[in-house]
Amino acid sequence: MQISVRPRSFFETRKGEKQEKHHFRTNRIISINSISASEETLPFSKEYSHADNVLILYFDKADLMSADQAKRIFDFASADERTPFIIEADNISYAYTIGKVLNWYLNCYCKDNYSSYHAFTIYNQHIAANGHICRIMLAELQNRHGNLKTMTYSIRLRKMRKRLFDTLAGIYAVKLYQQHPGLEKWFKKLDCVSFSESVVKGDSEVFKLAQCKILRAGCGITRFDGKILVTDINCDGRMYAIFAKMLKLAMPESYTVKGDDYKKFFVPFEKYFIKHVWQNNRYFLKLLKNSPKDAAIYLLADTQFKSADIYGKIGISIGEKKFDGLYAESLLSNSSKPGRVLT
Repeated sequence: MQISVRPRSFFETRKGEKQEKHHFRTNRIISINSISASEETLPFSKEYSHADNVLILYFDKADLMSADQAKRIFDFASADERTPFIIEADNISYAYTIGKVLNWYLNCYCKDNYSSYHAFTIYNQHIAANGHICRIMLAELQNRHGNLKTMTYSIRLRKMRKRLFDTLAGIYAVKLYQQHPGLEKWFKKLDCVSFSESVVKGDSEVFKLAQCKILRAGCGITRFDGKILVTDINCDGRMYAIFAKMLKLAMPESYTVKGDDYKKFFVPFEKYFIKHVWQNNRYFLKLLKNSPKDAAIYLLADTQFKSADIYGKIGISIGEKKFDGLYAESLLSNSSKPGRVLT
């Protein structure tokens, strides 16, 4: 979970707005206030002051946090899956320190959510922690789970176990990729062509536009080591028609059409397939179990039109129109050339 730390002004500027309602619906709010503050001086709307997902604490500047307050914070933050959102009234370092300990506890000890853990550290690296609050929070953790070293060793052991399982899963996935008959069937059945990204005749821009046309036709593309692999996912023959048009406009350094010897055809992409299977072994194994065809397409078609975002789809559509325009121009220019006179 992505823990957030904000000054009170963050909520003061959103008081009574939709954003405030959204934050209180999706987060668990921890509000840190001065001992002299009252309910009227809270940075958010009064209607939220008694909500079950709001914890309001008052810190004495002399003693700061008490052990009971630390206990309440851990109980509150661990109650459900909603993200802790910590608001600080006077000193942002108090909220940051609470968030820092909660971040380690919730994202490293309770779960393996290291991306959120590192994101919190990066976003708040300019804030200094408060030593007293940190000691009180860590003391509460020790009361709950024993020695901090034991908690750290538990995290390390879980990481080692996860790496071992990932390695074994990767080996198993690669072995299945090399031997699975259902995958082999679709590697053999799906029509494919590959060509070099280097141009020996014509403009290299044609290749980019042709790829837009190919994607728009429902085909898939995988790029690796200077080569482009195109797969006719729909098996409707449009890929060959587009490829033939591309060759009339620009000639690649080399190109190959998959024939009967499909294993030889895929040799230039073998390293990519193995790496992709290894890195995404769980998803690949799930696909392979449910549908070998989808697993084959997952490897052969790294880029597809349906997977692009709205801006990518607009760019692909524009590229397709440009390619059609270039091809139409080439037909006009060829038809306007005078024919040979036979004598």
